[in-house]
Amino acid sequence: KTCRVRRDESAEGRSVFFGQEVHEVFRAIVLLCCVVVIPVYGYSAGVELLKISDPLDGDPFWFLAGALLAWTAYLLRPVSLLRLVLLHELSHSLVGWLLGARVVEIDASGQSGGKTIYDYPFTRGRELIALAPYYLQIVPLLLVALKTIVRTSFHPALSFAVGFAWLGFFFDLWITLKAEQTDILKTGAVFSSIVIFAANIVVSGVVLTSVSSATSPLAFLWTGVPKEIWGELFARLSTVF
Repeated sequence: KTCRVRRDESAEGRSVFFGQEVHEVFRAIVLLCCVVVIPVYGYSAGVELLKISDPLDGDPFWFLAGALLAWTAYLLRPVSLLRLVLLHELSHSLVGWLLGARVVEIDASGQSGGKTIYDYPFTRGRELIALAPYYLQIVPLLLVALKTIVRTSFHPALSFAVGFAWLGFFFDLWITLKAEQTDILKTGAVFSSIVIFAANIVVSGVVLTSVSSATSPLAFLWTGVPKEIWGELFARLSTVF
């Protein structure tokens, strides 16, 4: 992936060392947050999903049916490389745009791969843009958002589509990671692995808790176990400091 960076030549010499320090601090903060997120939200996802008493009834059933179809499709049909590349580049672009980058060019091809060119004036945050295709579940999240605004009569069909798209994302991820990925190599294999794992726990928790009325993404993110754990953590820290 190519990144065009705007620079102030007169200040560049004075800011290199400071910029590198900020970059390393940012990476350390991201890594610490991910290390905390993995057990906290992994446990929360388990707690919330256990609230679904009958996974073979209602929307959870249709979600599982969609996931089963995705599994079957993965085994029986060839993967569309153009779709993989296009979603890959769109993920870079979307996260870059959310972080303040100006997307200059998106190029996707099933034969030659793709590239995303963007202007991003900061050193911090580039890792999140580079790793976006490995954690940003674009299609499942769009379907979850759509499910929250349509009538309940459409929920079975949307739950089916969410299940298909969610498991399909991980099949695509598996196929992508079997090839050498420059995004991961440049960002660092250990750092990338932790960030990807933590982010997918959170995103998958949001997706999975959206398919049952027994729980919700909001319960997963805030009103469930994480709130209690964060409260206990802050209480313990306050006694120390």
